Amino acid sequence: MGAVDMLGPDSRLLTALLIAVSAALLVAAARLRPLAARIACGGLSILVAMTSGIAAVNFYYGYYSTWGSCGPTSTVATSATWASCPQRPCRPPARASSGGSPCPARPAG
Repeated sequence: MGAVDMLGPDSRLLTALLIAVSAALLVAAARLRPLAARIACGGLSILVAMTSGIAAVNFYYGYYSTWGSCGPTSTVATSATWASCPQRPCRPPARASSGGSPCPARPAG
C-alpha cells in the first residue's frame, strides 16, 4: 500500500484528516480576535466538515475507489439531459385529479 493509496477517495485516513482540519478551524475561530478571521475560519470549517461527510459516505458505500473515477460523474445537468429523461412528471398531482389522463399522449417513437 503506497502513499497514493493511503489518501484515496475511499480511505479512512483522508476522512480523519478532514475531520481534524475542521476541528482545528473551529478552535481557530474561537481563539482569534479579528471578526473577519473568525468568519473565515468558521466558513472554512463548515466547508471542510461537509467534505468530510462526503468522504465518509464514499468510504461506507464505496462509490469511488480512485480519484480519476470521481471526475466524470460530477457534471452539471443541462436542459438537454433533462429533456432526454424518460420519466418526467407532466403536471402536478392536484391538477391530475381533475379528470382525464394526467399526462398528454406521448408521440410514438
